[in-house]
Amino acid sequence: MPATLDHGQILHFAGRHGRAPSVEGGPRLLAAGEPGARCGWEPFFSALDAGGLALDLGEGGEARPVPRRLAGQGGHGPPGGLRR
Repeated sequence: MPATLDHGQILHFAGRHGRAPSVEGGPRLLAAGEPGARCGWEPFFSALDAGGLALDLGEGGEARPVPRRLAGQGGHGPPGGLRR
């Protein structure tokens, strides 16, 4: 799967693979039992935006931050869609 900024794709990916958001050491998705502080989705997406990052969603459930320019153009809304 290509890198994405789409919040819906990221949320579905995390749920499907049992991942939780974290901003400890930079935005990333933690597996169940993996050490690290969890956070809510708003701080996670804010950290992605602030770092100019997208998530590369791997086939095996791995997700890694990559430069935003590598993100595809599809999606359901703009980055920062959870901001009020």
